[in-house]
Amino acid sequence: MEYDRSKEIFAFYNVENLLLPDAPPVHSADPTISGLRNWDDRKYRQKLNKIAHVAELISASEGVLPMLFGVAEIQGEKALTDILELPFFKAFRAVHFPSADTRGIDVALLYDPEKVEILSSKTIRLTEESGQVFDTRDILHVRLGFCNEIFNAYVVHFPSRKDKDANFGLRENLVRRLAADIAQNSNSEAVILMGDFNCNPDDKMLLPIFKNNSGKQIFNPFADLYTNGIYSTFHNKSGQTFDQIMLSEHFQQSDFPLKFTAAKVFSHEKLRSSNRKLAQRPARTYAGKRYLGGYSDHFPVITVLN
Repeated sequence: MEYDRSKEIFAFYNVENLLLPDAPPVHSADPTISGLRNWDDRKYRQKLNKIAHVAELISASEGVLPMLFGVAEIQGEKALTDILELPFFKAFRAVHFPSADTRGIDVALLYDPEKVEILSSKTIRLTEESGQVFDTRDILHVRLGFCNEIFNAYVVHFPSRKDKDANFGLRENLVRRLAADIAQNSNSEAVILMGDFNCNPDDKMLLPIFKNNSGKQIFNPFADLYTNGIYSTFHNKSGQTFDQIMLSEHFQQSDFPLKFTAAKVFSHEKLRSSNRKLAQRPARTYAGKRYLGGYSDHFPVITVLN
């Protein structure tokens, strides 16, 4: 495959519960660790291959390997290692920290070491004043070097809206933590925010990111996609653009090494449901505990840069 050397891409993908396979139950009625029905090594390996296939489809479509590839809903170091052992990802490295999530569901950043250098990395954990840690995914912050510039890449997977949005306060607090961390970095450093925000681009909860004390201007190219009805996931009958990649104004400047040109929800036909009534939706792996064998309940998202 010939790659286009005139552009780069950032990608993010919520892979939907890449959980380690369950041990065979002693009794058929025994609960599983994953909470899924019949989640065995064969299905786990199929899921890994599907993640690689998605990355291959993105690279073939765009003509370039992702420089940065954020992932969400992976269960710890073992799952991440298994991803990196797939032939497609052999050239990639990863940054990952175990999070405070009780199921061990984490985010990670895969990167091309031929293009970027890791300068530092940390996890941002939400704690109460008493020091108690909230049971939720951490924010990953990675400082990268590229063409004599520094990028601050953040990968997030904010708490879901389940149970009448009992997690609203957690999401709100994490947005504030994220905005505060951005404000602590030098105004001269670029910022990339990628992840599953569990809210749409027009949600007022995101305002602290755009109106922060750092002086940085953050723009969200996925706002226009959402306005035009281009969605990355669905809940009941509603389309949502929860998966987003936001960028600092550096990526709009002509003298910066990378200039933003496009944002896309990568809804390739192979990633869509085979059910005619749901043809515009992602082909998910599970519906509740029922195995469907699809890729994920989210489409990947990408930004294209020259």
